[in-house]
Amino acid sequence: MTNQDTQTRWDVRSVSRVAGPARVIEMNLGFMKRMTKAGILAAALALITGGCDSPQQPGPPLSRPADQSEAATRLGVPKDLTLQLGGGVSMKLILIPSGEFLMGSPGSERERKRDEGPQHQVTISRPFYMGIYPVTQEQYAQVTRSNPSKHQTIRGWEAGYVKDIMDKNPARHSGARNPVDSVSWADAARFCEALSGRVGKRVRLPSEAEWEYACRAGTATAFNTGQTLRPSQASYNDNYDRRRGGGWPVETVPVGSFAPNAWGLHDMHGNVFEWCADWYDPEFYKASPAVDPQGPSSGSLRVLRGGAYLFPVRYSRSASRYNIAEGPAFDCIGFRVVVEVQDAPES
Repeated sequence: MTNQDTQTRWDVRSVSRVAGPARVIEMNLGFMKRMTKAGILAAALALITGGCDSPQQPGPPLSRPADQSEAATRLGVPKDLTLQLGGGVSMKLILIPSGEFLMGSPGSERERKRDEGPQHQVTISRPFYMGIYPVTQEQYAQVTRSNPSKHQTIRGWEAGYVKDIMDKNPARHSGARNPVDSVSWADAARFCEALSGRVGKRVRLPSEAEWEYACRAGTATAFNTGQTLRPSQASYNDNYDRRRGGGWPVETVPVGSFAPNAWGLHDMHGNVFEWCADWYDPEFYKASPAVDPQGPSSGSLRVLRGGAYLFPVRYSRSASRYNIAEGPAFDCIGFRVVVEVQDAPES
């Protein structure tokens, strides 16, 4: 296969991924055209090794986040919660205490968008449990008996280039521990309904406010790691720079590949976008309730948070808001779940 053939096939694959959503991702198509066999190899190798940098812990919060152990003791509930899904498959959640935070981004934040303002004080009055990881393919399949994910293995034309490398570490790309992807908002809602019936308690998607509050974990910076996010801290498309052959992650990574935030939540930045329960309104923050906002009462688009492996790092900022209709399913979209404290089964 010639370099030109490689470039042509990459373009087709990239455009089909990138141009699908209602809002076209701001990607450098010229750079994608320069993606070569060497670039694919470099990206694959980086996925296996986790990149050249050693894992970095999150930066210290600007304000001390609510203590989870103290909250658990006060409420008389466990700090950690495990849902049994059947078949030996379980899901771990962790207590997110009630509290206050500044939602949105300040006007000075680099690459902020208008819908992230005005920045405003929000109170989360009710504690909740949140999945420490996005829902995995194994968990989704156990509950729904299906797995729509595109990222189950390295597939198609890339496989010919990376097969030798992948064979040396096949577990790295096993789908079971990767986040489920290619799920619509409706798919995620149905999963929550099915899991609720299985465990006898209400499982749901987080509100947008709950998601950002949990992501920040007491921080007020652009990321819960500080003002910057490094390739050793999350999976986003800046991970593989031109010095290593160009490109970006070609697949999702197993959940928990990076250090958690101060509340023990992994992958709040990057890997896959995560559905929130809310309808999206770019003007909602101007009149948002100060306590437990649930988003607009109706709309045509749903909120996505957290960024993804295919997107630039600006989409992974704690305040970044993305949106899409609830019907489409793309391979950069997943979700995580919450359980309200009063609905929590015994761990």
